[in-house]
Amino acid sequence: MPTSVSDPKPIYDEAAPRLWPGAALGAPYTVPLQRVRSHSLRLSDGHRIGVTVGGRGIPLVVAHGFSFAGGLYVQSLSRLASMGFRVLAVDLAGHGGSTGLGVRGWDLDGYRRFMAQVLDELGVGPAVFCGHSLGGRLLAELAAEEPERAIALLLVDAAVGREWDDLAGFATWNPALLGILGASLAADTLSTLFLTGNQGLKLQGLAIPQAMANAFAPWRLVAPALSVLLSGGSAVTLSRLKEATMPVFVLHGERDQVVPVAAARDAARRAGGDLVLVHGAAHSWLLEDPETLRSIVAELLGDGLGTACLRAIADAGLDPSTVSLAEMEETFYAPGALALRLGPGARREELRASQAPRFSWSRVA
Repeated sequence: MPTSVSDPKPIYDEAAPRLWPGAALGAPYTVPLQRVRSHSLRLSDGHRIGVTVGGRGIPLVVAHGFSFAGGLYVQSLSRLASMGFRVLAVDLAGHGGSTGLGVRGWDLDGYRRFMAQVLDELGVGPAVFCGHSLGGRLLAELAAEEPERAIALLLVDAAVGREWDDLAGFATWNPALLGILGASLAADTLSTLFLTGNQGLKLQGLAIPQAMANAFAPWRLVAPALSVLLSGGSAVTLSRLKEATMPVFVLHGERDQVVPVAAARDAARRAGGDLVLVHGAAHSWLLEDPETLRSIVAELLGDGLGTACLRAIADAGLDPSTVSLAEMEETFYAPGALALRLGPGARREELRASQAPRFSWSRVA
């Protein structure tokens, strides 16, 4: 009989802080980081995709923001992969190593179906979803349409909520507002890359390939941008998440000039989720300081997110107190899953310097 998680076992132990095998919650500078590696794959229909993979454990599917690619998040991914997850960051269609969707690319449902196809062909079962900006909206749509795929949903400065919907709606018929929205996103990106000291220098190296691709084929970004702007409001999607009792965690920078913080408050309310406000942070704070994201996730693993993962393990017929990594991989992935054959293996890389989160945050019930 699986262990009940209505009153789960203690999920934080100072001597061995873990929720399940590999799920370490220790201080950022004492926990070894998992290496991640990017791959270029071809789906059964010939579509080329890019995916960055690392770690072992419960699947954690990451979707990046507009004009970015999964590889730009490598620092955050390596930290998340050290917490008992196998991280799979998929380049959205028309971004990074993933080719566009052609005529299907003008409809947000096309991107949702594309993500579902990628997860199916990778052999990924129930997973924690984590989406930033455009990626947050996409994963919210997928979780609402197919809730059995998602253990929990992390929306990081996601393009959801009434204020965002109003802004996107006005922008579709007001070119000036559309320009302001684009300028805000560009300013946030440039600030993150060039005004964050050593971290910005690291990001510049990671961003160059995507920046060059965007410069030589800017039309690739038109369809995904319009698919979101023309998709209609997110209220129905958020309400469906609430009806499905999906554990939702809305993480949002208080100084986000792209997606207003009021939209995050509305999204958390409509989805029945928790709101985490990151103080002094802009739209791309998880790139500016990956330690903050890791620390927030560690805190959530000690509470609602951890309980959701324990429940998924127990619902699969496994005992959360004794489950092994091998058992988890048999349960949360299809037999012979491609997702388990990708990545750099079990090699680890230690953080050598003490690093505290740059940003503080508060959790709003």
